Amino acid sequence: IGVGLMFSSIILVSLFTATVSSIFVARKIQEGKGLESVNFEDHVLICGWNVRASRTLETLNGDESGTQVALINQLAAEDVESMAKEYANLEIRFIRGDFTREEVLERANIRQAGNAILLPDRSDPTASGSPDQQTILAAHVIRSINPEIKVFAHLLDEEHAMDLKRAEVDGVVISDAYAGELLADYVISPGTPQLIDHLVDDRRVPNVRRVPVPEQFVGKRSMDLFIHLKEA
Repeated sequence: IGVGLMFSSIILVSLFTATVSSIFVARKIQEGKGLESVNFEDHVLICGWNVRASRTLETLNGDESGTQVALINQLAAEDVESMAKEYANLEIRFIRGDFTREEVLERANIRQAGNAILLPDRSDPTASGSPDQQTILAAHVIRSINPEIKVFAHLLDEEHAMDLKRAEVDGVVISDAYAGELLADYVISPGTPQLIDHLVDDRRVPNVRRVPVPEQFVGKRSMDLFIHLKEA
């Protein structure tokens, strides 16, 4: 009886260990393919992908606050995996699918997300239709699921801005919105376009950033704070 119990326990432990291991491996594979749900809270959703999207991640990575990011697009899993390693300050999860579909957004835990960034999507070469129309539809779906989330969108065409504002997005960036003015400023006001470019480029120092007011200046004169920041 003792020998039988000994061998049966070895078999049972082996089966249990193999089962648990297979579950974790299967989950990891599903996660790598973008088919697993995320459990982030107050995270950032980045819906869509294009050649400029890496700059968005680069800027978020520079914050050094361990931001949790859920990417929703149709990229290949290996592309996302290699890219995620470049941003050590971000905790990135990948959700593969169409970000205009409610079930895909639910896998990204849309109800607990804090911010959503909508990009003109170029990740699916087989997709038809306007990227701006997809962005507008996604904004309406996201707002209907989570009315409290902050939504920021990038449009290619200014004529769609009003449609997007009806979804009550919190911020809109339009491609080449100021290109004409900046080109003219190179002629009539040399130096102004370069200054603007320098201020908004996060890869250059100094640039425009939002910083908290030091506690010792709360309730004090704004000039005192100005002098402190200038000397810093």
